[in-house]
Amino acid sequence: ASGLMAQNTEDFRRALTELLRSAEQLGFVGVDVRAGNLHRRVGGYPQSNNRMAICCGVMREFMAPGDEIVQEPPSRDGASVTIRYQLPRRKGRSCITARSKSDACKHRLLARLNADVKSR
Repeated sequence: ASGLMAQNTEDFRRALTELLRSAEQLGFVGVDVRAGNLHRRVGGYPQSNNRMAICCGVMREFMAPGDEIVQEPPSRDGASVTIRYQLPRRKGRSCITARSKSDACKHRLLARLNADVKSR
């Protein structure tokens, strides 16, 4: 029955940490993460008893200075919530303001890992 257990906060934290680490190892300077894709990766979506509010809460909790909410429905929580996380992840992230022009260009060409986020 453990396979049917509801997804909890820790499951989403683990999946998001893994996703950001993978993007960082690939050399990305940023990544857009969509709630629907993250939830699919963890499991239990789409279903009527999904944990989208928990998923979105964890995504917001992971935000650091320089990260931004790219898309958010009026209800605040939903599959379309998309957050752009700056990479590499650091505590404080105060160095973001000193980004070079080339970094800004790379950032505009953000690699989207959403295709990779689909459950395997």
